[in-house]
Amino acid sequence: MDYKIVFYSAQKTSVCERTLKKCLSANQLNHSGSVFATNSADLGAWLIEAVKDSDIAFLIGGLDFDDSRSAVKIISNAAADSEPELIKRLKGIDGRGGYMLQSGDKLIVMLPDSPVQIEEIVKNGLSGYLKYFANKNNR
Repeated sequence: MDYKIVFYSAQKTSVCERTLKKCLSANQLNHSGSVFATNSADLGAWLIEAVKDSDIAFLIGGLDFDDSRSAVKIISNAAADSEPELIKRLKGIDGRGGYMLQSGDKLIVMLPDSPVQIEEIVKNGLSGYLKYFANKNNR
């Protein structure tokens, strides 16, 4: 299975990318590229492109905003029209974490801009779900 990373207002991009690749190496997922978004229009465009080209899109960053830049609000508005089959909160450290949305054979995983949090989230359940998702979709 292929995955792309979309960084959104993220500051620790290279460290987060290395951490995610390391954590996913046991899942036999192929990193097919990374892109950067600095505003909500770019975020939407890159996510559409990422799920078109890959099975999984990882969105890193933008989870801490409370205003119109909030990745959670942007994705929530988009997901309201698409009716995803699965929406799940991913547990991290100190109650902070990410989100996972699945629609058909596509998955969007939203992660904080923190290598420590990414490692914790993958270790605490995301890795197991990714294995299930890959087997379910026979890839």
